[in-house]
Amino acid sequence: MSNKNLSEFDIQEAIKDVANLMGVAARTAPKSAGNDFVVVKAIYGEDVTRLAKEMVRYGEEMGKKNFDRDGANVKNSLAVLLIGIKDAASLGLNCGACGYDQCADRNSLLEANLMDLNVLLEFWIWELLLGQRLKLPG
Repeated sequence: MSNKNLSEFDIQEAIKDVANLMGVAARTAPKSAGNDFVVVKAIYGEDVTRLAKEMVRYGEEMGKKNFDRDGANVKNSLAVLLIGIKDAASLGLNCGACGYDQCADRNSLLEANLMDLNVLLEFWIWELLLGQRLKLPG
């Protein structure tokens, strides 16, 4: 089917359907030890623009390269699927799947690097889910 046969509305609705299906896949995927800490939020329209602006602002304020490029890519997107975790605790499996032999090694690295994109996105997800502005640490 060519794009000529699809209206702008059809394309936007199809994008929403795909984002929702991706969210369902993330929510229903097998979880470590059966524990589910996954939070999923699909955003569209003005929320996508707001995320793009925040990414650029964060990159400028924190001196992080490529946030301007990534922010522009987000701005040009019809949808963004945000996937995060809430209240996740180490399972203590020491399985090595994350690249570390011991869970404690990974946990100490994460604690030392709180101000990265993952934290920014997690805060932004919670702002969207809670409907209020949160203050980033630091």
